[in-house]
Amino acid sequence: MVFLYLLKNTPNLNLSQQHLLMMLPLEKHLQTCWLEMPEMRPNIKKMKTIVNSHLKSKGGGSLVDQMMKMMEDATMVKDRTAMLEEAQQQADRLLYNMLPRSVADDLKVGKSVPPQLYPCATVLFSDIRGFTHLSSISTPFQIVQFLNELFSGFDDIIAKHDAYKVETIGDAYMIVSGVPKENGNAHVENIANVALRMRTVDFDYKITASGK
Repeated sequence: MVFLYLLKNTPNLNLSQQHLLMMLPLEKHLQTCWLEMPEMRPNIKKMKTIVNSHLKSKGGGSLVDQMMKMMEDATMVKDRTAMLEEAQQQADRLLYNMLPRSVADDLKVGKSVPPQLYPCATVLFSDIRGFTHLSSISTPFQIVQFLNELFSGFDDIIAKHDAYKVETIGDAYMIVSGVPKENGNAHVENIANVALRMRTVDFDYKITASGK
């Protein structure tokens, strides 16, 4: 809340802002600060007493208490805004994991995504040999940890190439290049390089899920 105290003795004061004060409980007291005759205007001490009295009658405490409450409310709004932004970022990450970024961005702004024909692309399917047996001798937590570590390594490889992870189902991992962004014939080389680096990750990975 802002109070204007006019000290300048001017013959014509612009009261066109009167409509802005109609919603203020202290309107009549504020308007006395705008009187043309300086000697008729209340001093700061009197206005402070009036304001504090009004605030106490409303159960809001002193002016300082009100300011503290406003600061607390502002902090709360800021914290909730940060939480909302974090939730939005998490939702975006989840959406980008499910859909190509270009498609996800169009859907977020309400654009339609019509089907598109790609005349040429390369798709890679991979799975883990012996995964069924490994699952039978491991706990669910160990399997989840194993897949998370292995697929995280695959994700790092894909991020360095012009390729896109379509989906993962169990131990199956599907990658494509040339979709949704066409890259001529480079999709063949991209997928080949991805496959070779995925093999390197597999060779270096030590399976500990079974406890062996």
